[in-house]
Amino acid sequence: MAETIENSQEFAGLTVPEREKAKFFNYLSKPVNQDGYTQRDVDHSEAEMEKKLAIDYLMFKGFNLDQIINTKARTKNTKSLKDKISRNEETVKSARKSSRKTKNFDIDELDLSI
Repeated sequence: MAETIENSQEFAGLTVPEREKAKFFNYLSKPVNQDGYTQRDVDHSEAEMEKKLAIDYLMFKGFNLDQIINTKARTKNTKSLKDKISRNEETVKSARKSSRKTKNFDIDELDLSI
């Protein structure tokens, strides 16, 4: 594991800065309590269920971060576009209503002089 961390620039698309490699290795391998658990073990055991499920879902999907991120971005952009269209439709409806209003006018007040 140490060699893989040292020789890798990224893991499944995640960049690993050189300055963090030693800390990351210790996080995964150095025992932090009497039972021999690493900080990774402790963090995982204390993590909220949602975080554990998120990690498990990433594993389930083959840890294809590009696909997962692109899907999330498309979903977010689609929602944003739908919101913009909806707001624009309200503006158009409002403009149509105001343009439909006809003012009563008196034909006798019409100036026909040339």
